[in-house]
Amino acid sequence: MFTLVSTEGYDNPDIFAFDTSDFKKFTNERLIKVNSSSDNLKMSETQAWAPEGFYDRRKDKYVIYWSSPNDGKMFYNYTSDFEDVGYPNVLVDVGFPVIDGTIHKVDAEYSIVLKDERKPMETYSQLFVGYSDTDYTKLTNFDFNFFSNHQAEGPFIIQSGYEYLLYYDDYTRHQFKAYKTLDVKANKFTEVDDKEIISSIKSLKHGSAIPLTWKEFERIKANYDTGEN
Repeated sequence: MFTLVSTEGYDNPDIFAFDTSDFKKFTNERLIKVNSSSDNLKMSETQAWAPEGFYDRRKDKYVIYWSSPNDGKMFYNYTSDFEDVGYPNVLVDVGFPVIDGTIHKVDAEYSIVLKDERKPMETYSQLFVGYSDTDYTKLTNFDFNFFSNHQAEGPFIIQSGYEYLLYYDDYTRHQFKAYKTLDVKANKFTEVDDKEIISSIKSLKHGSAIPLTWKEFERIKANYDTGEN
């Protein structure tokens, strides 16, 4: 079983969650409140944008991370079942609003690519990189030199051989674009030619990608091939 999480709205402390076994039929639609105040952290309780998640084996819990411009930072919550979640913790605090962060792990290192949400958009609204050598809760090393060179948002990263492909929404020019790099945290990206970007989804916007085992892939592919629900 897989769980899909997504933004619920512009100003809402909840995120959507859906369950699926085949990425074709989605069930158990629900809202999960992730932006909530605790004794340790006062929150606006208004926004939860661009959520993503992963499993932390050390804690035996799932991590949901998201951003809130009204709170000026990125945050994360722990959950065991994508039903009940703990209170939020600060994931990224660089002193100005950031959104759309996506985390990529290589061995013990964690890299994050995220969008500068400062105004005016024409000056900021670009992508930059941060990293930690040890833990996703210690993302304190940031390179504030933009690499997108134009307004961009909604990045996600996948590995292809020895390279990493970073896809993103080139939203002001209504394009879906990609960069490639050998090392995300090095902040050295080469733009991928449009002819090399293949997508079966029209008007693709924000998204993400996850690894599958071969058995998972075969099961999902067979389901699509036969047209079963």
